[in-house]
Amino acid sequence: MAMIDVIGRLVDKIMNMTNARTFNRNTDSLEAISEGIITYMGLTDTIGAASGLTIVDTPLAALPSYTGLLVKILSGGAIGQVRAIVTHVGNTLLVDAPFTDNTGAIQQIAVTTGYVIISRPASGGAVIGDIDFLEGFPFINEAWEPANVDLNIWTPTHPATNNIVVVENTAPNVGYAVVEFNVEDAETARLIGRASVNRWRINPNLVGLNHVVKQFLMEWEIYFNDVANVAEATIFMGLVTTAAATRATNNIVGFGITAGVLTSITDRGGVEVVATGFGETLEDTRNKLRIMVDSVNIYFFVNEVLVATHAVAANLPDQLMYPCWFMPSDGGGVDTFEFYLGALRMGYVDIP
Repeated sequence: MAMIDVIGRLVDKIMNMTNARTFNRNTDSLEAISEGIITYMGLTDTIGAASGLTIVDTPLAALPSYTGLLVKILSGGAIGQVRAIVTHVGNTLLVDAPFTDNTGAIQQIAVTTGYVIISRPASGGAVIGDIDFLEGFPFINEAWEPANVDLNIWTPTHPATNNIVVVENTAPNVGYAVVEFNVEDAETARLIGRASVNRWRINPNLVGLNHVVKQFLMEWEIYFNDVANVAEATIFMGLVTTAAATRATNNIVGFGITAGVLTSITDRGGVEVVATGFGETLEDTRNKLRIMVDSVNIYFFVNEVLVATHAVAANLPDQLMYPCWFMPSDGGGVDTFEFYLGALRMGYVDIP
């Protein structure tokens, strides 16, 4: 007889000693409760990535997506640690922060490591979708209700011809409210967070092996109608350290465009690291971008897929940063384009 059945029967007897209520084994036993919490249990059959960010197990490929749930390690050097599942693709779970051992060193998940996927989200914080923001800390969730952007949070620098405005249910964004950047030839437009309320410490502060802020997240939707007319040398979407920053400025973290496709960018003091070739369709297509930062890495996602990883120590500016979208036309005489900024959320993530 399984130990959980023995405990369940003991609880059954105790609860019925007073006859205060009838114990329903189908709903009240520990077995039933565990089945409601535990989605899946497994034993890895393939070694995980050296980054400590993956659990690899063949049976996962035949199971539904567990993105947004939690996974707990049951054996090995990272025993007891819980991480949020960022993506579940095939036989691989990608988690939101590396597993570590008792010294704080990254723990690669070995073959035959036990794990359990938990169906309930982490507790505390402001839950928005699959993200649990750290309770008591600021976060932003912008759905861009039909009106001008909130000047208490954002500072727009309008192009000469057309203002940056919020539009709703207009082509090509039927069913959406978005921020519209209509940029004429040789003009620029910028939307940036206000310094007093929308500036962020991205790098977690480390005291020994303990973090108050363990992870930062920023994600947003984009749509370009004509990528060819964008000035690739300076266009930028992400985090900056100065109000006038562009793709060409030092100390930035985010996305640019190179040869008509997205590029991940980190720059720390003029030392730049980039990656590209993510396979997205950028023009006339809605895409979702995400930046996640923990104490080890900066992670770049396109449409929920991890596309690039940059090391924090060498590449993350240790400065307060603003969210920023800078849209320049390349000034070829008739080079205009429209950029639409969709739903946005950002904040400090509460992870176990």
